Amino acid sequence: MAVVSAVFCPGATHRPLTRATLRQLRRAVQDPDCGWAPRLLAVIVVAYAVSPIDLIPDFIPILGILDDLILLPGLIWLAIHLIPEDVWQHALQRAEDEPLLLAQNWVAAVAIFVMWDALLLFAVYMAVVHFGTPFWRQRWYVWVSVAAAVLIAAEAGWSAYQLRAERRAAEAREQAQGNVSASLLANESADSIV
Repeated sequence: MAVVSAVFCPGATHRPLTRATLRQLRRAVQDPDCGWAPRLLAVIVVAYAVSPIDLIPDFIPILGILDDLILLPGLIWLAIHLIPEDVWQHALQRAEDEPLLLAQNWVAAVAIFVMWDALLLFAVYMAVVHFGTPFWRQRWYVWVSVAAAVLIAAEAGWSAYQLRAERRAAEAREQAQGNVSASLLANESADSIV
């Protein structure tokens, strides 16, 4: 994280790269005024980050990790600096006003769940087939079904928890906005009386 913190954002001196900056980058890339180069670079960065293929394989000591610690933050920095300043400032405002919510990103959440579920279920299948007794090798589907049920229950519980937390946060924002507008009305009525 120290190397990632060494990447700076435009318009601010020594501002570290954080999750908020990545949300801001996502919002900036969605802007129609953003050029094609930052968009392409953002797609390349995400594809490289999730790809199992690295320029330098991770099993090579020190060098294998350096490409992830230097290349990814460097590409993110380059994408940020290719974005026009007005688009970046607008993205900052959008990132603050419109937080990323699970309720708005169900497709992405389901895609990530399916990908990880497939990987974990395949790992359970391989473990049963290679390390199980002959009795369990013939009934591998039982283990995979149990693992799938556990995964689905855990994901459903996590999703419900996230949705409740998002609703509470939205209600708190609405209540705070209501309190602000009520206090403004009270101040205006007090000013009109005087």
